[in-house]
This record gives sequence, C-alpha cells and structure tokens, in this order.
Amino acid sequence: MAKGADFEREICRLLSLWWSKGEDKDIFWRNRTRETKDSGKYQGGDIMSMKPSGLPLTDRYNIELKTGYNITKAKGRAILPWDTLDLIDGKEGGRKMLLLFWDQCWRDAKLTNRIPLLIFKRHHHDLGLCITFRTHIGWIRISNDDFSVPNIRINGCTSEDIILFRLSSYLEWLKPEVVRKEANENTRTNTLVLRTSNR
Repeated sequence: MAKGADFEREICRLLSLWWSKGEDKDIFWRNRTRETKDSGKYQGGDIMSMKPSGLPLTDRYNIELKTGYNITKAKGRAILPWDTLDLIDGKEGGRKMLLLFWDQCWRDAKLTNRIPLLIFKRHHHDLGLCITFRTHIGWIRISNDDFSVPNIRINGCTSEDIILFRLSSYLEWLKPEVVRKEANENTRTNTLVLRTSNR
C-alpha cells in the first residue's frame, strides 16, 4: 500500500476522532471524486466528509495533505526540502517545498471559497500544520498572542502570511464546537445576504 494513502487514512481517522470527541473514526475520508473539466468549482482538497456531521469542517476548510519528500544528499551535505530557513537563506530559484505545497493549497481554497489548511509530515517527525494567518475564526485577523501553543509565523513569502503548528497542539487548542459555531454564523450571514439581494 502506498505511503501517501496510509498517511491520508491516518489523518482522516485522526480528524474524525477529534471532530467527534472520540466517538466516531469514520466521519472524514480521502477525497477521490473523479475530476472533470468543471469539477474544480465543486470540489477540492484531499479530505471530504462522509457524514453530514462533518460538513461544517470540510465546507469551511480546504484540507491538503502532504508527506514524504525525503532528505537528499549532495556532495556530502544534507538537503532538507522542508527547511523553513531556506525561505531566508536558500538559493534563489531553489525549490522551497513548503511554499510549493502551500501555494497549491491556497489556489484550491480560493477556487472553492474556503480557508486553506495544509497538513504535512516529514519523515521521522510529528505531524505539522500550516494555515493562513489572515484569519482563523470568523475571518478575524489574529496575532501570535492569541495562541498558547508553539508556532512559527512566516511573513512576505507568499500571497499572504502563514503560520505553522504541530498538528496535535493545534487540534488541542481548537475546539470542534468553535468551528461549528463559526460555520453556522457564516451560513446565516450568507442567507441574509441572499434574501436581501432577492428583494
């Protein structure tokens, strides 16, 4: 079985248990919807909800999953493709893996009008997460002081600022009920706009 598929199943189970507070491990699954010419408007991301209870998460977040991309060696020197320090002192034009993956996630999120969320795993490391810094809850700009868990903020390297977390710390900090509440408020706002525009 491909390592990427194993990783995707691991994340689906993890998010399902987090979302249901340990009661259901089968809410989310790998998104394998067949792509068509216009399907990009209606789908995106690597995870979809298999049950209505999970829709507040997948309707709000475009979740991309990336793993692998081993350390390579050149002339006896280790090259870390995920190294955030490459954003500062890496060679011009060199491949910066994190930004490549983030740009893909961001483009898909923009296409589907959702918040980009990138979950990644380097070999022999814990799960990490990258999310846009412009918003988190209710599209309100936040600061590092809002987080009680370790994080890294990156400015000026992408179309918008991003922030990195250890996934376990982030999920411990973010409660599912907060996402559900924000999703409900967003739905009500959209409904009011639609009713107003139809008058």
